[in-house]
Amino acid sequence: VYDSFENVKYSVKGEFTSIKHHLHVYDAAGKEIAYVKEKLMSMRASAILESQPVDFSFEINGKKVGKLRSKWAVGKRKFVMDNGWLVEGNFTGWKYKIVAEEKIIATIAFKPLYWGDTYVVTYPENENDLLILMIVLAVDIAHAPKSSEELKDTIHHKTHYWI
Repeated sequence: VYDSFENVKYSVKGEFTSIKHHLHVYDAAGKEIAYVKEKLMSMRASAILESQPVDFSFEINGKKVGKLRSKWAVGKRKFVMDNGWLVEGNFTGWKYKIVAEEKIIATIAFKPLYWGDTYVVTYPENENDLLILMIVLAVDIAHAPKSSEELKDTIHHKTHYWI
């Protein structure tokens, strides 16, 4: 994961021995700082309406910081975080926005024709970039073909203040 100056900011490694995706996020020095875990089963009533319900839990520095779950929607992909953030994608799933209190705090755009799955993530510098990265990883997992357990290995992001 690179910053807007093409410097390595984070790296992500997956556990290939787990049934569902478990991703470890490391800082530039190689220290593990976060963990994204896809739940084995979605045990909520609303999941019956969804074709592929997914739930994720997030940890930063060993502390649980949130849960993200898919949400049933017509014609688009939606996720809701327990902190109130809404993650909403377009029909193709190539563009997402993260909304908090009706304010867009991040945009996620898939970049085709790159090695691996590549995203450009734009958000204000004062937002929690690590939590936003964890959401991007979860959305990428949710879009991964269910028959493939390959870890998507390249995510680029850029930061700036909103103008």
